Amino acid sequence: MEPAHGGRIDQGKGIFERAIALDSGYALAHSGLADCYSLFMDYSGARATEVLPKAKAHALKAVELDDGLAEGHASLGAISEHEYDWNTAERELKRAIELRPGYATAHQWYAEVLSTQGRLPEARAEAERARQLDPTSPIVSHILAITFFNSRDYDRTVEQEMKTLELDPTFFPARAFLILGHLHAGRLEEALAAVDQAPAGPGNQLLRAQVLAAKGDRMAAQQLVTQAEARLAADRFPRGPLAAARLAVSDKEGAFTWLEKAAEEQDPILALTVKSNPTWDPIRSDPRFQKVLRRMNLE
Repeated sequence: MEPAHGGRIDQGKGIFERAIALDSGYALAHSGLADCYSLFMDYSGARATEVLPKAKAHALKAVELDDGLAEGHASLGAISEHEYDWNTAERELKRAIELRPGYATAHQWYAEVLSTQGRLPEARAEAERARQLDPTSPIVSHILAITFFNSRDYDRTVEQEMKTLELDPTFFPARAFLILGHLHAGRLEEALAAVDQAPAGPGNQLLRAQVLAAKGDRMAAQQLVTQAEARLAADRFPRGPLAAARLAVSDKEGAFTWLEKAAEEQDPILALTVKSNPTWDPIRSDPRFQKVLRRMNLE
């Protein structure tokens, strides 16, 4: 997904592993290593079965070593989020915030949990608090934009993602939601221009397909989706964007195939937006969509 960011996480993983080798009782290093493993899902396309057991073992070790460590509880909260265990995620993140109110990442992750559940005013407040605590963080800025997008405030989504890209022009998730903000606001030329400015790659290809479909060029959109799907079917790329692109070309069966796969593989992008994302409005009343929500403990 994001080789540059995934590479930095891999570097962090090595540092935390060396710290633990020097001091196995260093709780903060166990928490940091747990975060690296769980973030590999977000930025390297790692499957939950590959990384979450390792992440959870280190997060539990961190809390065992120091139950008063906010970072350890936040790590457990983030892992529970990936596991669709929203009650545990909320409990652990609220505990982290109680222990360390100024920990921006805990507020950010709590905003994600709230947004995922459709508790959007609360989510925006937590995301804004995270931004106030860490105004130079691209991911915090991006999560605030996600809360605007899920609230269907597309102008503020675009405005916030432009700020995110000022912080880090290489942060593709922000560019993706900049495009989606324009798309859902009906600003198709602006959306296409934003696609043209984005780096080439399969994610960009799927976004271009959505914009072209909205502009009425269904044949070109279908070709792009087919090409991207052929490249990505056996890859680690998250399945949610594939489902969205299939739906954009009116292939509901294909959309559900990828949606069900995304839920099964615990696609973090899908989880963050599925309950409120306007992309899914055409199939929201379909019993198969309700089944996906139930699979993710969101219904």
